[in-house]
Amino acid sequence: MFVVYCFCVIPIFFIVNNLLALNIPRLISDFGLVAFVLIKILIIFCGNKLKLKVSPILFLLIFISFSLGILRFIFPLIDAEPDWVMGGMEFKPLVYIAISILMMVNVKGGINKTVVRSASVLAVIVTFDCIIRTLQSGTMQRAISTGEINYEALLLVIALCLLMSETRINKKYFIVIFTGLLATMSRTGLITIIIVSFMSNKVPFRFKVFLAILAVIFIALSVSVRGLGDAGLDGIDRYWMWVVAINLFESDPLSLLTAFNPYLPLPVSGIPNQLQWLFNYQMENKAMTGFYPFTFHSMWLRLFVTWGWAGFLSFFILIFILVNKKTKPLNKSLAIVVLLQGMTMGVIYIGYVCVMLVTVFLSNNYLYRKVE
Repeated sequence: MFVVYCFCVIPIFFIVNNLLALNIPRLISDFGLVAFVLIKILIIFCGNKLKLKVSPILFLLIFISFSLGILRFIFPLIDAEPDWVMGGMEFKPLVYIAISILMMVNVKGGINKTVVRSASVLAVIVTFDCIIRTLQSGTMQRAISTGEINYEALLLVIALCLLMSETRINKKYFIVIFTGLLATMSRTGLITIIIVSFMSNKVPFRFKVFLAILAVIFIALSVSVRGLGDAGLDGIDRYWMWVVAINLFESDPLSLLTAFNPYLPLPVSGIPNQLQWLFNYQMENKAMTGFYPFTFHSMWLRLFVTWGWAGFLSFFILIFILVNKKTKPLNKSLAIVVLLQGMTMGVIYIGYVCVMLVTVFLSNNYLYRKVE
């Protein structure tokens, strides 16, 4: 049920939300995660003892990480009048990872098969969304009815990584899910899958080339559909986010070590015109002023701003370890996903996406080793 909630229930809910113009914020999806946590805790207390196959060393690393994370958000309170909401938004990854660990307690079987099946349902939904929007407009359109289609694209990428890690790839599911990814026209998602497929020794070379050609075509379509072809760098808002971040650190180099107070607005001197529209959109209906870390869509930028070099390097080293030659193929694929998608998306800051990503990783490494 938990996997189905992340892959199917949330996207369908927001399609209905957008069609009926209910304007329910995406934060509502986190309440569903809380509900699952409460149910899981109840099951644990009513059932057997905890059964979590985690080594003592891993447990110690998790404990130290969470302790340092909590302290990171306590010390800034001494010198500031905190904006609890903004500070809490940067604390979310620790909460999501904790939820992932809890959801894997006492799990007796793998979740890979459920993930792939749920992803195929999601893929069918976004594919039909793309087809219907294209027929209605008379020109090629991407699937956007979920409101944040790049989030759903990332879920599809995770499922494709699972399929490419299997001894024999289930072509039926792969085609359905990859078609759904094409329908999202997620440029970063498609680039990620091209790289992961070429890294995989399970995917035939001719099939890799075919996937790459399709991905390039739909990336070009994505640029055309959004009208970004003639805009150049002016039309790439992610690029300007990185420009703002670099200028921010140039004006205050010490912050590279100490990071910025997560409870206060960032000392951004000016927002480029190319980014102003997005900033205004994100601040709409929010009772706050100023440029906060969540305004950066990039996970890596948010880590830099909130945690400084220490947090950034710690997370990057973890990704590097997972890409090591001795690491299993799925871990390498997931590491590439985080590395690339984190350039343009929040990844670990997106509730149901982060929980699903970490859950898949835990399920295939510490709780259930058999690949479905």
